[in-house]
Amino acid sequence: MIRIVFRKSLLWACIVSFIFVFQYSCGKKMYSPVNSHISSHGIKDNQAMSRRDSLAIAKMPQYYKFLTTLKEEGYEFMDFRTYLHTDTSGLPGKLLVLRHDVHYRDIEWAYYAFQIEKMVIGSGHSTFYILLNDPEEIARSGKQVENDYMGLIRHLDSNHVDIEPHISPIDLYIDTRHPYWAKDPVDTLKKLFDRNYEWDINKNGRKLVVKGKDVFRMNDINHELITILPKYNREWTKLTRLPVEGYAAHGSATPMNKVLNNEALLDQSVLLKTGIYKYDTYNSKIFNVLSYLSDNTLPTWMSVPGNIAPGRYQLLMHPYQWSLNRRALLTTFDHPTIIPSDSIIHDIKYRLMPMN
Repeated sequence: MIRIVFRKSLLWACIVSFIFVFQYSCGKKMYSPVNSHISSHGIKDNQAMSRRDSLAIAKMPQYYKFLTTLKEEGYEFMDFRTYLHTDTSGLPGKLLVLRHDVHYRDIEWAYYAFQIEKMVIGSGHSTFYILLNDPEEIARSGKQVENDYMGLIRHLDSNHVDIEPHISPIDLYIDTRHPYWAKDPVDTLKKLFDRNYEWDINKNGRKLVVKGKDVFRMNDINHELITILPKYNREWTKLTRLPVEGYAAHGSATPMNKVLNNEALLDQSVLLKTGIYKYDTYNSKIFNVLSYLSDNTLPTWMSVPGNIAPGRYQLLMHPYQWSLNRRALLTTFDHPTIIPSDSIIHDIKYRLMPMN
């Protein structure tokens, strides 16, 4: 009798343990702010999908309007993976290659942006570039940010989305080598650059020509990057189980990035020919085909997409910029300056209201 009771107890313990592990693993894999909000209401699948869509639209109405308007106007949408495997001669006349640069502030809104895309243009028509393992952001926000990024990556990957790194080579170099100029102000760095260097740019890339003294030791920078970038790629793949095909250069606020910025570094022929990465979104070979749209300065076409002239575009979209929270942003000069992430790449300067 004791044996029978023990066996039954053991059986029930195994069943309960299995149910707990199964529910935990499924919940961890599929968590998103959208799913979390819906699941708490216990709604059936088709109703949940409708509520999920409605929630995303309510959170980002401007982005929903933007995509639906361009779709109605006949635009086709691609991620960068598809674009790079398409012969440029066969590209449609109206094309939007969608790119999301995701920083810590963007994570929640990236879920909503993706939900809207699934609804309007279908999954797999945009590339998400994630600022994973960035030394500056980890220093500011701590390691928890990495866990939040991984949650988003798992969610997107389960929906077969193109996911690549959003990366700051200049910060990786500084973090590794600690050069003498790392803390110099922008004005000092710019004077040194203008006096000693100039870019030789062609349709396939660029080369930095030394016209004075090589004060920044560019050979050392490039040699170190040829070591650092593969190491970064391996760590990315180890964490995400995803290969690295290309990058989106991050507009770091580091002073040197305003002079010798990541966009230019990753467009160098000396780095491109190594094969460490196939492209960066700012490469000359991409800009020669696609015109550039960016939401950095909150342009009017975000609200009136019909103002965009017909053509082929790369769209840089930061999910937070399209959120309801962005109403706190102002373009006047009456408030303290806060430069948003990625504004440095094109030396964009505008004013923002202080964030709570």
